[in-house]
Amino acid sequence: MSITASASPTLWQAGNLADKLLSPIQSLQHPTICTDSSDISHVEPQNQDPNLCLPSNAQLEGVLPAAVPTDKAPIYPGSEGHDQENDPNFGTSSFERFQRTSQVISLTLSLDKFVTYEVPTEASFSYFTDELDCPFLSPFDSLGWKRIKQSIAQLGAQEVSVARCILSTQALHRTQVDRLPTEFAMSLYQAAISSFQFVLDNDNIDFDIILIDAFLLLLSQIILPNRDNPTFTWLDPVLINRLDLRLRTGHKSPISLRICTWLQILDTAAKRGGSPSLLPDSVFNHLTESIPEAPSLSSLDTRLDPGDTLYDTTSTPLYAFYLKVQRVSNRVADVSHYRRSRTTPADQAEVNVILTGLKDTMYALWENRPGPLRLQPRELRDHFNFAIAEPTIALAGVCLAAYFAELIVFGRTLGDPIFPSIESRHAMAQIRGYVHGDWGSSSGGTLNPGYLRALFLYGVECFEKDESRWAVERLRQIGNPLSRGNFFASFIELHGEAQRAQRRRVTMKYFCRQNFGVPLPFV
Repeated sequence: MSITASASPTLWQAGNLADKLLSPIQSLQHPTICTDSSDISHVEPQNQDPNLCLPSNAQLEGVLPAAVPTDKAPIYPGSEGHDQENDPNFGTSSFERFQRTSQVISLTLSLDKFVTYEVPTEASFSYFTDELDCPFLSPFDSLGWKRIKQSIAQLGAQEVSVARCILSTQALHRTQVDRLPTEFAMSLYQAAISSFQFVLDNDNIDFDIILIDAFLLLLSQIILPNRDNPTFTWLDPVLINRLDLRLRTGHKSPISLRICTWLQILDTAAKRGGSPSLLPDSVFNHLTESIPEAPSLSSLDTRLDPGDTLYDTTSTPLYAFYLKVQRVSNRVADVSHYRRSRTTPADQAEVNVILTGLKDTMYALWENRPGPLRLQPRELRDHFNFAIAEPTIALAGVCLAAYFAELIVFGRTLGDPIFPSIESRHAMAQIRGYVHGDWGSSSGGTLNPGYLRALFLYGVECFEKDESRWAVERLRQIGNPLSRGNFFASFIELHGEAQRAQRRRVTMKYFCRQNFGVPLPFV
């Protein structure tokens, strides 16, 4: 892996404590019977709970029942044929049994408590690598998402700040997916932020580690319900300086560059609905200028499966296309009425000039789109085997839908005309074709979450009830919990009724607050 651990000391130091604690527990399976607690010599003093004070036999006399002679012990139903020779309780008094059980409980608790302070292993991050998902990234970069998460998990076993960010991110993800209380997950999140503040000011920490920490914290912001406050604005000067130094003079690994592109996509997803940016504008601009293309990840592992290598070669240009579309989307969000004045003729004239230039950029992207985006699914299947063709087709479908979704945004942002333009209607028809067509949009009755934004924009821009209902039904088919497809479906139903009743576009951000009592989720 190209990212190396720093020399910073770890905060978890447990050594072979677990082995030491396990030894006395195992010995209690066949114990030496002691008549007094002071004779327990096989338990190491430093491993005993200092708060544990076992009572003596004399203290328990009169409280515990007297020991029953073994030759008069009662026979309980079902005990006939019991292997008494191998039963550690056979022939012992009640006090001895209680004493042994209390020791096992005490040592078990000590072991489990101390294990929480050990250095996390990769196994601690299995939920992160296997389950954690992001609907704004994984549908468009599935191979990169999988491989980089594995690399981050490996680094987390060595770096405290990375481990804390992983643990907080996966804990927050679980709370949202399984609808669990967030109190403990939020405490992990706050600890991760504190750790990030420390490493950010430490010049001895490799910037790749800082970048991974920042990405995981931003990912946590995407997972959490929206908050109407910027995330890292207060880190602007320090983060900018270190980022500038690395991008201009330092070694740039494929993982770091790919993560930088993910940061831009997450920032764009956050700001489009009127929420504050996740990144300072200066950071976003610097990333765009320094990383014009998405890097390939094929060089990370020479033992990579040949099929994955071929898919990486095929999919990287498609991801690069999607990234450029999202960069345009970010610029469009900057001129919405959420972020600048739009109430004077001069405002509208200026915005019109900006959007015209951005639309020309979109047209240029379309003219220069990569080869797989020019082919139909059957043509891709003719030229690739099944293992390469199917994920390529699915990726092409969501990338094409994302492109046409942004064309809808141009008309809605400009606000003229007040109803969908011919170009917007054409874009909506294209989106419907990708969802209904042979583009691998569904699997097991569940719709690809990469279609979330396209369907949402389709739903809010159409004024016909039947078309709106179609978008609602498709959104409910998105099974990814973090996509919040059911919420967006309910939003479109109510929002569509308001637009049809008022015969105008209704501002989504304020409508959401008024009717649902929450900020509009990231989309």
